[in-house]
Amino acid sequence: MLQYLWGMINALQIIVLTSLFKLKIPESAEIVMIMILKLCQLEVLSTEGLIEIMFDFTETLAYETDYDSEG
Repeated sequence: MLQYLWGMINALQIIVLTSLFKLKIPESAEIVMIMILKLCQLEVLSTEGLIEIMFDFTETLAYETDYDSEG
């Protein structure tokens, strides 16, 4: 059973690492990739309000425009 768990974790790590490459992929594959990444990040519950209350983060400019969410 533990072997299956480690195999699943290894597969998820490989999937997450593929998002760091600049590859042209179909939009449907990108949507599936985003869904998998949200599951890996445990984005089941929205924590933005809680984070804003607990921490005082300020908005800064992006270092690289490829990763800028507003660009």
